[in-house]
Amino acid sequence: MPLHKLIPTGCGLYTTDTSILKIAQQTVSSHHSVGVVLARTEMEQVFGRLAAIISGRPVNQDVLPTTNTFAATLLILREVMHHLGFVNITIFD
Repeated sequence: MPLHKLIPTGCGLYTTDTSILKIAQQTVSSHHSVGVVLARTEMEQVFGRLAAIISGRPVNQDVLPTTNTFAATLLILREVMHHLGFVNITIFD
């Protein structure tokens, strides 16, 4: 949380990380001329789906990747977006 104070208001969050792109591909993300925009609300929906699988929903009822990398990336992205106040992330390919 101390890092939050160092980020100026209105800053954007950007990445070229393909793991985060895989998260965005699980949503109906907005494609812009500059990249894919993943909203925090969309990311939360993906996180909710993952949580349901972890809680016992059969894996075959969803198409989420089941790798540790996907789950870890989603969890870290969720924490960064929440605690640092980002409402979306733009992914460049």
